[in-house]
Amino acid sequence: MKKLFLTAVFALIGLSAYCGAAFEMDLVNEQNIALDGIHNISISYNNENVTILKGNTSSLVLKEYMSEDKVDYYADVRSTDGNVRIESGRRPHKIISFGDFRAKAELYVPESYTGSLSVRTSNGRVVIDSVNGDINAETSNAKIEIKNIDGIIDARTINGSIVIDSINGNVGVKASHGSVELKNIDGAADARTDNGSIVIDSVNGNIRAETSNAKITCSTAEVLGDITLITNNGSIDLDIPRDLFFQFSARTINGRVRTSFDNNLSRPVNDDHLYRGIIGPENNPNMKIDLETSNGSISVDWIN
Repeated sequence: MKKLFLTAVFALIGLSAYCGAAFEMDLVNEQNIALDGIHNISISYNNENVTILKGNTSSLVLKEYMSEDKVDYYADVRSTDGNVRIESGRRPHKIISFGDFRAKAELYVPESYTGSLSVRTSNGRVVIDSVNGDINAETSNAKIEIKNIDGIIDARTINGSIVIDSINGNVGVKASHGSVELKNIDGAADARTDNGSIVIDSVNGNIRAETSNAKITCSTAEVLGDITLITNNGSIDLDIPRDLFFQFSARTINGRVRTSFDNNLSRPVNDDHLYRGIIGPENNPNMKIDLETSNGSISVDWIN
């Protein structure tokens, strides 16, 4: 029995070492792609993480890391009519395998490129940092992280979270069963998700956020547009500067409304769930704040 036990232990150790080695990824494919006359870069992978960073050359650099090196696994790269298309190569089909095939892609975009960029993958994380141009990113069952971009952002994921930070341009994101975080946006922000929280910090354009079964938190020191926050079965916390002049509306069912300007609010006789008022010294507010939830409370505070 002891001999059988030791044999099993050594077998498990060997299997673990085999799997660890199989999961290791090496750089197997590196390509330099000319971008003369190119205005759109399209990237498509499946089941792999994709990272896109600022490069230090005049060409687009593609690096593919894989646990198994075969030429037909390399990406198919085509340049036609002002577009560069990068699509993942063939992948192995193994019915029984102790070590699954693994791969990931890195792309380095030259600073001089100002066209659009789209990336799609599934079951893989997307990270984009410090590139120029409009960004479209999609994945599923994984996270999207985009930061330090000068351009418009459109990001979508299912069963994953989205984090957007330091963007000079409008941002639109949609997630399902995942949280959303938007920070330092010089432009408008539109965030929508289901069953996930939304956190918004320092957005100076129009703000719209919608979710369900989760909380919305929004704080912005400079407000240059309307604010609309809507959730079901969740609370809303909003922090805004004291010097704003705005038309305010808040509605909640099975919750309470608390603000730093309660004395300026009233409730219609025929709707005791609605709180509204005009906040400021004049009669013509220059923006609107609309907050709505059910089964949750609403809180609004001054930042300063």
